[in-house]
Amino acid sequence: MTHRSIRLDINLAILATCALIALSFSTILIPYTQTRRQVALDRIETLCSAVFQQKREAIANEIFAGQQLALASSMHEIRQVKGVDAVTVFDLQGDLLYSNGDPPSPDIDVAQRERLKNGHLFTRIQIDGRPFAEFTSAIDIIGERVGFLAVRFDLAEEERDAFQTMLFFVSLLGATLLVTSLVLNILPVGVVVRPARLLGDA
Repeated sequence: MTHRSIRLDINLAILATCALIALSFSTILIPYTQTRRQVALDRIETLCSAVFQQKREAIANEIFAGQQLALASSMHEIRQVKGVDAVTVFDLQGDLLYSNGDPPSPDIDVAQRERLKNGHLFTRIQIDGRPFAEFTSAIDIIGERVGFLAVRFDLAEEERDAFQTMLFFVSLLGATLLVTSLVLNILPVGVVVRPARLLGDA
């Protein structure tokens, strides 16, 4: 076996090892980031639901009584929650009544109103390239529906955390591949290539 052939086998072994390491990192990283993102969304959904339930009765009464200033105040309190970007209230037909966001959430169509009969909606959306989550629920009081409410939550911080986590794993993978490549390059030179060269020269 020539020195060139030995070196080629060593390089192929290094490439195979690096590919295996990269695959191992991927099988860990992808499920981890997906789970972490879903946990963050579940936390945001729970937060929006809790905030809505806390203010639901007051908002329902303010809509029913036509108390615009009190309604605006209640919606402002919801918007003070960290991460909340906009709060929008709609009438029974899903048309905009009041919003403290720019832009306001779009009107609620018939299909959405039908789905809201079974509970709230929680969806990921994008506005001008920015990621948001939107919690939408019917506003009921004493069994009577008076309108709908949407809470838009800014996902910029969650996306930034996800990017930083991905960057950390990619950096760790790069460092691991670099160290592995160096070790696998240096070690065979002393153990295989050099003795083979000496044998060939003898």
